[in-house]
Amino acid sequence: MDIKRNRKFDSASPEYGSIDVFLQEPIIPSGNGCVYYGGLPIDFFLEDAGQNTLLILLQGSVTARSRFPWTRQPSYLHDIGSHATVMLSDPTLYLDNSLTTAWFAGNRHQPQLQQVATKLIAKIAANVEGRKLVFVGGAAASFSALYFSAKFPLSTAVVFNPCTNIARFPAYTVNNWLYKSWEVESLCDLPSHVTVDLDSLYRGNVTNRVFYIQHPNNHRKITDELPFLGQIRPLRNCCFVTEEDLGGDQNIEDAVRSEFVRLAMSTPFGSIVDGLEFIGMNDLLALN
Repeated sequence: MDIKRNRKFDSASPEYGSIDVFLQEPIIPSGNGCVYYGGLPIDFFLEDAGQNTLLILLQGSVTARSRFPWTRQPSYLHDIGSHATVMLSDPTLYLDNSLTTAWFAGNRHQPQLQQVATKLIAKIAANVEGRKLVFVGGAAASFSALYFSAKFPLSTAVVFNPCTNIARFPAYTVNNWLYKSWEVESLCDLPSHVTVDLDSLYRGNVTNRVFYIQHPNNHRKITDELPFLGQIRPLRNCCFVTEEDLGGDQNIEDAVRSEFVRLAMSTPFGSIVDGLEFIGMNDLLALN
């Protein structure tokens, strides 16, 4: 399959022929790398100097001007303290130029992408024993961040304006992904092992932590997300909504995003996060 990367991929960067080959490597070096699965590369970019915290960023929505592989961190992560980072490009987006979102939920060539990417992340995380894992994402990338965090006990997901069910994304985006990636017409036609609804996943025995940050102008999304919020509330996770003066329209300012990522990096797992009122946070469920 001809993969058209529009960002230079260093010819010296390691390429692993399968996830099994990748898992046998003693150490994964920093820089670009890719793991082939189903004829498509799972491209990743790793910055790792052995720090205790690993931020995991999953590619979300893209535009025609987006660059592949994805290697540029969001600006709100630039000054948050020492950390390692791994950025994963969604291989499904290589299949067709019209695809804008794929949620790391796979395709007909990579039906087990969610499971394979979980193994890839686990291998990179194992480079440092006892490493704290923080999955970060907004909007479409929030779905992937929440999915993969649930697979790693004691990890944290920091998600902004999240949507936890693929069916609640715009119909054109979902239908285009189904047809171009899977050649099916409905979410019901996907293999049963493909997770498209995080409500059911979090109804199980998950032991991660979630920082869920929603803008108050997203009234419909807040209502739609109540089933998911009901699942994570018993875990004493943090569900917050930003005050309206912190971000116009439905955007959350970078300063707020940065602060939540810092909190995820610095607070012990299981602790109650205090002191958020100074950046204008309110308990989301208290408003419903």
